[in-house]
Amino acid sequence: MENTKIKKLEPKEWLDRVIDNADQLHILDNALRPEEVTYTCLDVTNCWSEFPQIHLGAENVRFFGALFNLPIDLSTVHYSKERPYVEVSITYRAHHIFGLEYISLEEASKL
Repeated sequence: MENTKIKKLEPKEWLDRVIDNADQLHILDNALRPEEVTYTCLDVTNCWSEFPQIHLGAENVRFFGALFNLPIDLSTVHYSKERPYVEVSITYRAHHIFGLEYISLEEASKL
């Protein structure tokens, strides 16, 4: 195994594999979770969504949006420790794929 080379995947193949594995983990967690465990959060931000969300970063979301010719959604302005940001997202195979993009206070005032 030490000398085994791992082949890098093309972007679409990589994202499809990530989504497939996230779905499998979500299904297994729901099916096999013991009654004593009342809550599991596998999703990054929304534990009640039907499909796990994937946080890739804003630049990667824009890359996949362009690759798949998908519309890119921008949220309203949010603040974290008084730093404004927007959520940049796409929907691919029913999964919410997102990233946070910090913006200046000037940009935030225009949105």
